[in-house]
Amino acid sequence: MPIIYMLRHAQSTANTKGILAGQDDLVELSKPGHKQAQLLAAYLATIKINKIYSSPLTRCLQTIEPFMQSNPDIDFQVDKSFIEMDYGLWSGRKLSSLRRDRRWRAVQAKPSTFTFPEGESFKNMRTRVDKALMNLNKAKGVILIVTHGDIIKMSLASVLGLPIDR
Repeated sequence: MPIIYMLRHAQSTANTKGILAGQDDLVELSKPGHKQAQLLAAYLATIKINKIYSSPLTRCLQTIEPFMQSNPDIDFQVDKSFIEMDYGLWSGRKLSSLRRDRRWRAVQAKPSTFTFPEGESFKNMRTRVDKALMNLNKAKGVILIVTHGDIIKMSLASVLGLPIDR
């Protein structure tokens, strides 16, 4: 059984603007995010990592790039299983605006019942995350997964055996 570390991407331009980025691949790291990625590279060098999986989105790839430049022999794989949730029509919208939408309460209180308009449901995302984690179950060594906040929260719920709404 592997040891798995999960890393959320560094600060992005969407984070600084308060935007729900979702799967928008045009979102990049902010200037502070690039600095965070540089600092992170030094920290990650203290861990013996055997394999890295990354979301295909630019902000994740930019986060791990400084580390990979100095560690090119580490097995690296882009894996769509760890891509951010598809927020559909909500992608690119300001969080402050979305919080005023009556459906936002369902996202917060009972996510298992919610599907983003023209996007992904939490149940589908959970299935995707569960499958990805099960595929890693027989791996050995230390694995780093570079991904997104909602994917990390769902992964933790999954390995702890918690229902989506917890």
